[in-house]
Amino acid sequence: MIYDAHLGLIFVKTLKVSGSSFEAALVPLLSKHAIATINESWTSGGRTVDAVAHRRTSWLPLRRLIPQILRHPREARHILVDLLRRRGPRHEAFSVEKDHMSAEDIRTMVGRSEWDRCTKVKIARNPYDQLVSYYFMKKKQSAHPESFPIFRDWLAANPEVILKNERLVSVVDDNGVTNSGIDLVLYYEHMEESMEAFAQHFGLDAKVLIERYKSINIHDGFRPKGREGSVAHVVDEESKYLIDTLLKMRFQRLGYAQSTDNIIPMESFRRRQGARTAAQAAS
Repeated sequence: MIYDAHLGLIFVKTLKVSGSSFEAALVPLLSKHAIATINESWTSGGRTVDAVAHRRTSWLPLRRLIPQILRHPREARHILVDLLRRRGPRHEAFSVEKDHMSAEDIRTMVGRSEWDRCTKVKIARNPYDQLVSYYFMKKKQSAHPESFPIFRDWLAANPEVILKNERLVSVVDDNGVTNSGIDLVLYYEHMEESMEAFAQHFGLDAKVLIERYKSINIHDGFRPKGREGSVAHVVDEESKYLIDTLLKMRFQRLGYAQSTDNIIPMESFRRRQGARTAAQAAS
């Protein structure tokens, strides 16, 4: 997640939407006190991304920090260096802020008035494509990828993953109603155009942001290339039915067709961008 009080920006990071690459591209453009939970172990194309230099988080209170140090002695070896560099802990175990921190938790951390003041941003991705990408990541990270279940069986055994991104961006209002806490949506399928609108909104250099993003591809080695990793090949009728049943409103809200052959929200994206441009011109 990212929180920049100076820019009035909160980035709610969901799973498998290119969020890590976006964060790594964005952090050098943020104000010097921005919170950014980027991970020191990220790699792009087999090379380590210089992320820890930009990571900035808050230390846990001492009463919570000491038990965590005892639980994670290996990670604790960097604590002295982290104290000296004064950017907070490099390991999530010792920080208040987490990598995939929910909107609800971020709102609690910054307070209601600051949450309302800031522009909340997320990246949207076609749900079929996002879940297929998540599946292959979990498969490759498993102890025995050769015996990992097929997509349909994995999804049936773990249906909560279908709604995980929805839950990360949801907040409960004063009336107890759950809503999306997001103001600005970037589209994975149209990241360059999305980042142009993002940069314009926050007064950043779009060209620099896009060029940095294009040069970074974090977590790029999990999914097979070509037909084997395609949505049309992986998502069968049974798994599609399960996804459609749980995410029907999300498809409609974000403009994605419930089709495994057409995963790009072209018309919806253009309508939204046109409406936003018109609104900015009117203001």
